[in-house]
Amino acid sequence: RCVARVRSDILDDVGFSGDFSARPATMPEELVVRLHGVTLAEPALLAVVEAYYDSVHPEIPGVTPADWVAAVLRATTTEVPA
Repeated sequence: RCVARVRSDILDDVGFSGDFSARPATMPEELVVRLHGVTLAEPALLAVVEAYYDSVHPEIPGVTPADWVAAVLRATTTEVPA
């Protein structure tokens, strides 16, 4: 699960929760720090998450950088009822 707040197309706040285990255990929090202030655009978000994966080499079975980005984008999409 992801919750996020956007201001002027910039990711102002984001949080991740759910039933997953990550190594390092601080991985979700570290990713939150890196994503703060990033433009809300898939390429920009993906670049940040991939850079994190390249530098830290986290172990989180079944979760890719694209999965984190998709969660952020879902959390920031406003759906208007028909």
